[in-house]
Amino acid sequence: KAAKEAGIAFAKERISQRMHEGVYQKVKKYSESEEVKTLDEYQRYFVNSIISDFERSGLGLDNDDREKLVKLLQKDAELCASYSANLSNEDTTLTFTKDELNGVNDEFIKS
Repeated sequence: KAAKEAGIAFAKERISQRMHEGVYQKVKKYSESEEVKTLDEYQRYFVNSIISDFERSGLGLDNDDREKLVKLLQKDAELCASYSANLSNEDTTLTFTKDELNGVNDEFIKS
């Protein structure tokens, strides 16, 4: 349970860091500067890629839509953590008859 809660907290913090408006604004301002025009193609691609990552994270949205997105991402993080914990704690054993395994390689069955 503690690991699940820590995982959720970590995921939420990661979401928060990806949505840091101040960093986005500084990178955006830099991307529009004259200095960027002097960069080589790879460096410009890198700057544009960073801007795209921020915007895919929701920083191009207005405040209301961004808040909705953050809540959805946090709910997704909680559900993923619950799913992972449930999967890790699952101990169901399935047994099959030979007929039900018809067509399965004998070496696989033995393993």
